[in-house]
Amino acid sequence: DLQPITIDRIIATPADYDLERDEVVEYKAPWSSINRPMRNRWYWLMQMRSYCLATGTRNSLLRVLFLCGDWKPPRPIPMMYRFRWQQWELDQTWAMLCRHRDYLESKGYDRITREMLEGKR
Repeated sequence: DLQPITIDRIIATPADYDLERDEVVEYKAPWSSINRPMRNRWYWLMQMRSYCLATGTRNSLLRVLFLCGDWKPPRPIPMMYRFRWQQWELDQTWAMLCRHRDYLESKGYDRITREMLEGKR
Protein backbone atom coordinates (compact mmCIF):
# COMPACT_ATOMS: atom_id res chain seq x y z
CA ASP A 1 0.00 0.00 0.00
CA LEU A 2 1.24 3.43 -0.93
CA GLN A 3 1.13 6.03 1.78
CA PRO A 4 0.00 9.60 1.03
CA ILE A 5 2.88 11.85 -0.02
CA THR A 6 2.97 15.47 1.14
CA ILE A 7 4.98 18.05 -0.82
CA ASP A 8 4.58 21.83 -0.52
CA ARG A 9 1.49 21.31 1.68
CA ILE A 10 -0.16 19.30 -1.11
CA ILE A 11 -1.17 15.70 -0.43
CA ALA A 12 -0.75 13.17 -3.24
CA THR A 13 -2.35 9.72 -2.98
CA PRO A 14 -1.18 7.61 -5.94
CA ALA A 15 -3.13 4.39 -6.42
CA ASP A 16 -0.11 2.25 -7.25
CA TYR A 17 3.55 2.35 -8.27
CA ASP A 18 5.34 -0.13 -10.52
CA LEU A 19 8.94 -0.35 -9.27
CA GLU A 20 10.14 -2.36 -12.26
CA ARG A 21 8.91 0.23 -14.75
CA ASP A 22 9.43 3.22 -12.41
CA GLU A 23 5.92 4.48 -13.11
CA VAL A 24 2.87 5.74 -11.29
CA VAL A 25 -0.22 3.61 -11.98
CA GLU A 26 -3.71 5.09 -11.84
CA TYR A 27 -7.06 3.32 -12.26
CA LYS A 28 -10.35 4.75 -13.50
CA ALA A 29 -13.79 3.25 -14.19
CA PRO A 30 -15.95 5.95 -15.82
CA TRP A 31 -19.45 5.65 -17.25
CA SER A 32 -18.52 8.13 -19.98
CA SER A 33 -17.92 6.98 -23.56
CA ILE A 34 -14.55 5.69 -24.70
CA ASN A 35 -15.00 8.05 -27.67
CA ARG A 36 -14.48 11.11 -25.49
CA PRO A 37 -10.93 12.34 -26.26
CA MET A 38 -8.27 12.12 -23.58
CA ARG A 39 -7.61 15.86 -23.90
CA ASN A 40 -11.12 16.35 -22.46
CA ARG A 41 -10.05 14.34 -19.44
CA TRP A 42 -7.36 16.87 -18.53
CA TYR A 43 -8.02 16.40 -14.80
CA TRP A 44 -6.82 12.77 -15.09
CA LEU A 45 -3.67 13.99 -16.80
CA MET A 46 -3.05 16.65 -14.14
CA GLN A 47 -3.56 14.05 -11.42
CA MET A 48 -1.04 11.67 -12.99
CA ARG A 49 1.49 14.45 -13.54
CA SER A 50 1.24 15.56 -9.92
CA TYR A 51 1.72 11.97 -8.73
CA CYS A 52 4.77 11.64 -10.97
CA LEU A 53 6.31 14.76 -9.49
CA ALA A 54 5.51 13.57 -5.96
CA THR A 55 7.14 10.17 -6.56
CA GLY A 56 10.11 11.43 -8.58
CA THR A 57 9.33 9.76 -11.90
CA ARG A 58 8.25 11.01 -15.33
CA ASN A 59 6.38 7.81 -16.23
CA SER A 60 2.75 6.93 -15.66
CA LEU A 61 0.28 4.25 -16.66
CA LEU A 62 -3.45 4.86 -16.77
CA ARG A 63 -5.67 1.77 -16.70
CA VAL A 64 -9.26 2.62 -17.60
CA LEU A 65 -12.28 0.36 -17.63
CA PHE A 66 -14.86 2.26 -19.68
CA LEU A 67 -17.91 0.67 -18.08
CA CYS A 68 -20.20 1.22 -21.07
CA GLY A 69 -17.53 1.37 -23.76
CA ASP A 70 -18.86 3.31 -26.73
CA TRP A 71 -22.52 2.69 -25.74
CA LYS A 72 -23.10 0.81 -29.06
CA PRO A 73 -24.15 -1.41 -27.26
CA PRO A 74 -23.07 -0.61 -23.71
CA ARG A 75 -20.31 -3.05 -22.73
CA PRO A 76 -17.12 -2.71 -20.66
CA ILE A 77 -13.95 -1.94 -22.62
CA PRO A 78 -10.57 -1.96 -20.86
CA MET A 79 -7.88 0.43 -22.10
CA MET A 80 -4.33 1.23 -21.10
CA TYR A 81 -2.49 4.52 -21.71
CA ARG A 82 1.21 4.95 -21.00
CA PHE A 83 2.77 8.42 -20.65
CA ARG A 84 6.31 9.73 -20.38
CA TRP A 85 6.01 13.35 -19.31
CA GLN A 86 8.47 16.11 -20.02
CA GLN A 87 9.86 17.80 -16.92
CA TRP A 88 8.34 21.13 -17.96
CA GLU A 89 4.89 19.48 -18.01
CA LEU A 90 5.35 18.25 -14.45
CA ASP A 91 6.68 21.63 -13.33
CA GLN A 92 3.83 23.51 -15.02
CA THR A 93 1.24 21.22 -13.40
CA TRP A 94 2.83 21.59 -9.97
CA ALA A 95 2.92 25.39 -10.29
CA MET A 96 -0.81 25.35 -11.11
CA LEU A 97 -1.54 23.16 -8.08
CA CYS A 98 0.51 25.45 -5.82
CA ARG A 99 -1.43 28.49 -7.08
CA HIS A 100 -4.69 26.68 -6.40
CA ARG A 101 -3.46 25.67 -2.93
CA ASP A 102 -2.61 29.32 -2.20
CA TYR A 103 -6.06 30.42 -3.35
CA LEU A 104 -7.79 27.82 -1.15
CA GLU A 105 -5.65 28.81 1.83
CA SER A 106 -6.53 32.47 1.26
CA LYS A 107 -10.19 31.45 1.58
CA GLY A 108 -9.59 29.56 4.83
CA TYR A 109 -9.55 26.04 3.48
CA ASP A 110 -6.08 25.41 4.93
CA ARG A 111 -7.73 24.13 8.13
CA ILE A 112 -8.87 21.04 6.21
CA THR A 113 -5.36 20.55 4.83
CA ARG A 114 -3.84 20.85 8.31
CA GLU A 115 -6.30 18.30 9.68
CA MET A 116 -5.40 15.90 6.86
CA LEU A 117 -1.69 16.35 7.46
CA GLU A 118 -2.19 15.71 11.19
CA GLY A 119 -4.24 12.59 10.47
CA LYS A 120 -7.42 14.03 11.95
CA ARG A 121 -9.40 13.60 8.72
